[in-house]
Amino acid sequence: MNTYAIVATRTDTQHGAEPGPGLAVYDTNGWSRVSELQTEGVSYLALRDGLLIGGHSGVSKVSSYRFADGQLTHLSTVDGGGENPVYLVFSPDGRHVLTANYSSGSVSVLPISDGVLGEPTQVLELPGEPGQHKGDQDASHPHQIRFGPDGLVYVADKGLDTIFRFELSNEGTLIDAGSTRLRQMNGPRHLGFSGGSVFCANELSNSVVTLHEMEPVQYLPTLAPEDVRESRAGGIVVTGEYVIVSNRTGAGDDTPPGPGTDTLAAFRIRDGLLEPVGVVDTGYLRPRFIGLDPSGGLIVAHDHSGVIQRFTLSDGLPTSPEVIAEIGSPMCVVFG
Repeated sequence: MNTYAIVATRTDTQHGAEPGPGLAVYDTNGWSRVSELQTEGVSYLALRDGLLIGGHSGVSKVSSYRFADGQLTHLSTVDGGGENPVYLVFSPDGRHVLTANYSSGSVSVLPISDGVLGEPTQVLELPGEPGQHKGDQDASHPHQIRFGPDGLVYVADKGLDTIFRFELSNEGTLIDAGSTRLRQMNGPRHLGFSGGSVFCANELSNSVVTLHEMEPVQYLPTLAPEDVRESRAGGIVVTGEYVIVSNRTGAGDDTPPGPGTDTLAAFRIRDGLLEPVGVVDTGYLRPRFIGLDPSGGLIVAHDHSGVIQRFTLSDGLPTSPEVIAEIGSPMCVVFG
């Protein structure tokens, strides 16, 4: 049986990066490209039971596609109610898709019927005081929305230095379940869970914070002590007893990357806290997306370098990097 990878890409250029097609499908047995679909740029993907949902970069659009035998068929595109949906997730019952709308500072809940997206049942603006970072914290900027092991919806808001929690009702509305404000100018970006701990990669401070009962108990840097470059944290992966966080040089997407190439920081979970394992150079630029493939390898998509790597995890440390695909501006990879 074939295993496929679906890759989302930008379709515009950014500081010399090559654009991609929007969506591309690879057979992971050799990583040969089997199909592609020209679309507006796609920031993030979610795949469930042959239904693919993608949020389009920089606009207020979300699309659904049927995926079968390595081919994508467009089903629907709707206005998601918020600009730049950079992350999205299916509800546990598959009846809704939730999006984090970075540019408009909101989260949306979209119903699904036979693979077709409906108009939002709710568009919720996130409340709070912006952080103190002059360039990136002018307002709410949610960068991730996902379900935690407790069944609650978690939202990491980079602009407000806040992690929000909600219950999702059967009718598709979000009900406030509390929030946690982090230290100023952390810029919470992506979350991971293990046991009773929550881990958050903080973009603006290049750090990872550990929370117990949603209270911060530890902050650790994700950069090596000698790395004094401008940098931003990217993705986070929790696997077994380890946590991996990506680092991206430069002062944000609107600035060039470098000098030098980017890194991955590895940590071991021990008694609910983190211990540094090491920092590994990737050899490429802007590892925006990191995730696990079906065999447990670490997949790293470098949107500026236009390459996708696979690492083996050895005692939590990414090793044996291999370039498995080259494509313009990869933003996200899902497997099915």
